Amino acid sequence: MFRTLQIEAIIRYTVTPETPLSIRRGGSNPVDPGSPDDQLVKFWRSGQWVPVIPGSSVKGVFRSRAEQILKGNGLEVDDVFDKDNDSHRAQAAPKGGAGPRGHGRELYLHQCSASRLFGSLSLGSRIFFEDAIPEDPSTVVVDLRNGVGINRLTGGSASGVLYNYEVVEAGEFTGRITLQNFELWQLKLIVTLIQDLHDGRLRLGAATSRGLGRLRMVPERLQIVFLDYRQGPEPGQRPLRDAFDAVSLQPLEWRADLLRARAALDGMEAVVDFCRSLPSPSSELIPRKKKQAAERR
Repeated sequence: MFRTLQIEAIIRYTVTPETPLSIRRGGSNPVDPGSPDDQLVKFWRSGQWVPVIPGSSVKGVFRSRAEQILKGNGLEVDDVFDKDNDSHRAQAAPKGGAGPRGHGRELYLHQCSASRLFGSLSLGSRIFFEDAIPEDPSTVVVDLRNGVGINRLTGGSASGVLYNYEVVEAGEFTGRITLQNFELWQLKLIVTLIQDLHDGRLRLGAATSRGLGRLRMVPERLQIVFLDYRQGPEPGQRPLRDAFDAVSLQPLEWRADLLRARAALDGMEAVVDFCRSLPSPSSELIPRKKKQAAERR
C-alpha cells in the first residue's frame, strides 16, 4: 500500500495560543549561565531564535487522543510500549517469499486501528506532521515564569527547588499535516482531533493541567487539499475515493493539476461538513487479522 502513492490529503492550518504555551527542549544553555532553566524549542529564522511547535509534539497528543476515541468506539488498540503486541510483532514475508503476510495489505490488516494510521515498529506511519512555525516572528511574545518544586510528603514547597521556564504568550503558527493512502475513517478521525484542538479539549506542551497549552485553530485558515493520482488530470465532480476504494457520500469538485486531479476544501466549517459524510471508525469497518497462537511462540 505504501509503494504506490494513490491519494494524498494535505491539511494546512494556523493556530494561536489561547493560554501560554510551553514546549520545552530540556535543560539550560551551558554557554549562557543566565539563560532560563527550561527553554522553548526554537529554530533560527531571520537572524534570530524563534519558538516553534514541533511536529512530534502534535503527533504525540494526536495519537494519545485518537487511541481514546478508538477505544471509546469499541476498537482494540495495542500498547505502544509493549513490544510483544500484534502490531509490533507482525512481519511481512521476505520479498518474493510465500506466507500469510507476504505483501503490504496483509501486514496492514494485522495492525490495530491506531497503528494503521500512526505506525508501529513493523509498519510506517501514513500521517506526517511538520513543525508549526510563526508566519511573522515579530508577533511572537515570549515571557518567563517561575516555578517551585513540591514536597510530596508535606504538600508544601521543597527547599532549594526554584526554577524558571519560558512560555509563548502570543503569536500565530502555521503547520501542515499530510495523509497518504488513507482510509475515509482516518481522515474523519484526524479532523475530529483538529476540532478538539480548536475547541480547547486538546492541549499541547508542558503544564497542561495548570492551564497552559490551550490553542485555538483559526477556522478561515484551515484548508484540506486532496490530490488524487489515480484519476490523472481529469476534472469534474465525483466523490473522494480512498486507498481501499471506499467512496464518500458527498462529491467534490476536481480540477486538473499536472499529472493528478486536485480538490480543495477551505475553512473549518467546510472541512467539518464534508467529514460528517465520512464513515466513523468501528469494529465492523476496521476488521483485524489476529496472529495465531503458534506464531506467538
